[in-house]
Amino acid sequence: MPRRHVSRDLKDHIPYLRYIEGFRVKDIERILGVRKMMVYQCLKYFRQYGIPYNPSAFSQHSRGRPRSLTRVDLRLLKSLLSQDSTMYLDEMQDELLMRRGVYISIPTLLCSLRRLHFSRKSVSIRALERNDLDRSIYMNHFAELVTDPAMVMLVDEAARNKRNLTRKMGCVLVLDNCSIHHSEAVRELIEDEAASVLTTLLTRFESN
Repeated sequence: MPRRHVSRDLKDHIPYLRYIEGFRVKDIERILGVRKMMVYQCLKYFRQYGIPYNPSAFSQHSRGRPRSLTRVDLRLLKSLLSQDSTMYLDEMQDELLMRRGVYISIPTLLCSLRRLHFSRKSVSIRALERNDLDRSIYMNHFAELVTDPAMVMLVDEAARNKRNLTRKMGCVLVLDNCSIHHSEAVRELIEDEAASVLTTLLTRFESN
């Protein structure tokens, strides 16, 4: 049977009927239609707090276990992410321990970041160093080698290969910088198919 909810107004009548009107507990139970344990509980709260209910149960403060990070700790996390948006979780964990003396687990830190609306980190990349002359030379060489944009096959990012062939026919395959793409076997396989291997410009990047 579900527990019956007793309103505050009804509870206010219990100490009045007991201490002012002088009714017995059994009579109060019959008049108000509540159980005997409810009457005794309200009288107990009235003697402790001066009101027939527990004021802590109706407070506006959050219940449950206190959060591991304070507002100062959360402001530190925001500051760290504003300075370096690509900081790893273990790095933030070390910063909290070093600066605030607070150690928390990685899952707890991740939950705190989600509460700060950092559930997904979108990082844009920009070139920190760029040589306009090298870019012009590269674009001119690319235009000479690639007469039709349909000839270009891009596979991820860039390949480091200092040999730039000047084939007039075939395709230009752009690979990423994986170590296996530097092997002679891969280069020979590409050249046997009448394709060219072109090295893209490598610059140092900064994430923001």
